[in-house]
Amino acid sequence: MIALEDQSTWPAIGSVWSHTNGNLYQVVTFTNIETGRQDKYPTTIIYRNVKNTKLYSRPLMDWERSMTLNVDILPITG
Repeated sequence: MIALEDQSTWPAIGSVWSHTNGNLYQVVTFTNIETGRQDKYPTTIIYRNVKNTKLYSRPLMDWERSMTLNVDILPITG
């Protein structure tokens, strides 16, 4: 479970996740980490489609709603 105040609970950069639609996504980075206004500027996760490399973002707290860590794929670097 993700806790905003504990970055050790956040998805690891480079880790690969499966979306409920079957697509694979790799975590790229996070934005608004130091914001004091989560209501207006929530911390977001930036991720890319492993197949076509298109970038996406969503609020970090929404991540686990439709993503599951893909333990069969090691983190992708580079």
